[in-house]
Amino acid sequence: MDANLKPEAPRPLELSIAKLEGAYEQMDRRMGTLETDLTQGLADVRAEIRSLRGEINNLRNLIFILFGALGVLISIYQFLG
Repeated sequence: MDANLKPEAPRPLELSIAKLEGAYEQMDRRMGTLETDLTQGLADVRAEIRSLRGEINNLRNLIFILFGALGVLISIYQFLG
């Protein structure tokens, strides 16, 4: 190789491809981060829904107990009255 020859400068197409590849890698990393955040967010929402369902079931059970007690009190009142 001749010492006077300079390395070939990248052509515009090669530069464009390199820029696109770099942009793709950045987008890929960002999409991965967004996917992780979304997955965690959905897991948090599911956990909150499970918790709320448990609270609703507890309230439903309490209401059944209270109505049952009310029925007993009404029966006693009618019996005594």
